[in-house]
Amino acid sequence: MKFKQVATVLFGALLSFSVTADTLKLKEGHPDSYIVKKGDTLWDISAYFLDSPWLWPRLWQTNPQVKNPHLIYPGDKLYLTWVDGQPQLGRKRLKKMSPKPRIEEKRSAVPTVPLNIIEPFLTKDHIIDESLLKGSPRVMGQNNRSTRITKGHTFYGEGQFEPNVHYGVYRVGPTYTDKTTKEVLGSKLAYIGSAQVNQDEGVKATAEVTPLVMTQSALEAKLGDIILPIPEYDVLPAFFIPTSTPVEMRGYIVDALTEKTALGRGDIVVINLGQRDQIAPGAIFSIKQPGATVIQRGEKIVYEEDANKFEQVFSTGDKSLTLPEETIGMMMVFKTYEKSSIAIIVRGKDLVGRHFDIQGVEF
Repeated sequence: MKFKQVATVLFGALLSFSVTADTLKLKEGHPDSYIVKKGDTLWDISAYFLDSPWLWPRLWQTNPQVKNPHLIYPGDKLYLTWVDGQPQLGRKRLKKMSPKPRIEEKRSAVPTVPLNIIEPFLTKDHIIDESLLKGSPRVMGQNNRSTRITKGHTFYGEGQFEPNVHYGVYRVGPTYTDKTTKEVLGSKLAYIGSAQVNQDEGVKATAEVTPLVMTQSALEAKLGDIILPIPEYDVLPAFFIPTSTPVEMRGYIVDALTEKTALGRGDIVVINLGQRDQIAPGAIFSIKQPGATVIQRGEKIVYEEDANKFEQVFSTGDKSLTLPEETIGMMMVFKTYEKSSIAIIVRGKDLVGRHFDIQGVEF
């Protein structure tokens, strides 16, 4: 399946963390022009021109020749001009000349980020709020009493389901709890497969259950797995306008949705901020490395976690110092829930661990 239309507004690799609202700084050694290639993302292209790529729209702000500047296609030539001392980016459509008439192939606009990375998280749920979990219908099993439900198998779902609607079968995983308030943020979901109502004459729905057929399976479904509607592909957002967040807003990475010990650019994470915090897709956050605490006893300096318990409790004459926190990455939210959100890391490398603090970024 494909998105009906990919409209895009650039945010980028976020190569620079300091920027003011009145300064648009081009990257040192930037090219004067660039021809867009198949497979490019606006994230990648931004790295050629801007030190702060999330400010890309400002390059087009007063450019009258560009009707829809955020739709950029492979083969387009981008070039820099200067107006009143400010850089502007123009675009020229390059067309191949042919002696014979031909129908131009319909092209997809260059996406903001690699869609193959975020698509599974847009089209399938990976978190469920506690209130929804209690009322979600469950897999009720098969008449042959088999516990193996895979692609092509018919099973019964609890309650009533609409024909011709795609449903996802999910398994409930760990519960996310806020580390400070202890509030339940939601539960992690593992995607098992997709299903639709089985409309064959040999199977019938009742007031309690509806026959479903598994149309796609990543894992074997089990009794008790939950069933949720899959969002319609055509109404999913395929573009994300980068938006600033108040610098005083703080949160943290709750979990990573990738099986890695170290995270980096392109990895997907869950944060403890959501719709109730006015977080929307496109929100930008910086990733913070907490400052390490060191203990000094005379000439000896050790990290706090390396000091033994006796030293930590009884060394009242020792000096302790907490080093300043550091910005080690950037992320952009692309899907929100009531109490949490899912974000993609757009800058960062070898972030060991999964529970870094995050802070809003104003621009």
